[in-house]
Amino acid sequence: MEGITYGPEWDLRLDVNQYYTIVAEYLSDGKIINVVDGAELKVKFDKSSCDQDCYFIFGDELDARLKY
Repeated sequence: MEGITYGPEWDLRLDVNQYYTIVAEYLSDGKIINVVDGAELKVKFDKSSCDQDCYFIFGDELDARLKY
């Protein structure tokens, strides 16, 4: 899956138990800088923590901001 966003956030629906990687490309002083982040998207089912059945999602936030 590929896509382009120019905003600070991008929401996608993805399959769980998969590893995902993002690459953000920045242009600075005529040079291209790539920022890479990745995580495995996991879900945990829990009956005891909530009044009803609960699902907890892990690995659902990636950060490809350019940091100096």
